[in-house]
Amino acid sequence: MKNWLIILLALLAYNSFAAPHENSSLERLRFAEEHFASPSDSLHNEEAYIAALLDVINDSTLDKSEKVRPRFLLESAMKNRIGTLAADLELTTPDGNTCHLHELDSVLTLVFFNSPDCGSCQINKERLDTIQVINDYVNAGLLQIVAIYPYDDRELWCNAHYPSNMLNFWNEDQAIYQDDVYELPCMPVYYLLNRDMRVLIKNEVSLNRLMRALERILLSSDRSTEGLIRLLYNQ
Repeated sequence: MKNWLIILLALLAYNSFAAPHENSSLERLRFAEEHFASPSDSLHNEEAYIAALLDVINDSTLDKSEKVRPRFLLESAMKNRIGTLAADLELTTPDGNTCHLHELDSVLTLVFFNSPDCGSCQINKERLDTIQVINDYVNAGLLQIVAIYPYDDRELWCNAHYPSNMLNFWNEDQAIYQDDVYELPCMPVYYLLNRDMRVLIKNEVSLNRLMRALERILLSSDRSTEGLIRLLYNQ
């Protein structure tokens, strides 16, 4: 899914970064925040980011005050961690009915967190509507696209158009933000879930990378959570 040679080089740089300096774990964390934690960075890697945070928290040379922010960041990063059960959400349909994310059933579920007033979201909606292979997956019952609006402007959401190949929902109870159920670093952002609603891909912003991942998954004979994570992340 990613360019693993580049990521390997980045990890080597991470491990050696600021090694001669005092509090090198904090220096390495700054590198990890800039690259591993950013969905738009080519080195985005949630697990590498978590490892950097744990490195700081377990660093006996640091005092408690230096670990307050990393502990907070780790708590956020651990939400909906890859391989874990995605947090359930109550979802409202345009006609006012409600259901839950975990009630939806498909081989794969692509969760598209978006907002109608977001230009990038509109571009992504149009691409999802016109990419033939996406429509083929949806029509074959292999993929469902679940668009979720996480904010509180009902009128904005109600007046927005969504393609027919996706399910359109609003998180009306605002659990995503009021209860911090999901940490969404930007809009739009994607999660990919398997049939068991376990997270395969988290906080992805590139449709091109998602397409490559979908192709690899649907060609795989092992669709267990562990098998797919190994497939996607070369573990």
